[in-house]
Amino acid sequence: MGLGIGSVWVRGYDKRVLDEVFDLPSNLESVALLPIGYLSEKARPAPLHSRKYPIEHFVKEL
Repeated sequence: MGLGIGSVWVRGYDKRVLDEVFDLPSNLESVALLPIGYLSEKARPAPLHSRKYPIEHFVKEL
């Protein structure tokens, strides 16, 4: 059952500011934001979201 709730993965923020605002201890590090909320009726995925890549495009085994 859909509840009309959506989210988006956010990178490209000033992590120093976020870490300070949330008073994160030095042993924790923020890596992304995940805002969650109710979608607007006009909300549509960005065109880039239709592109698919294999996992190897993003992950490299060391």
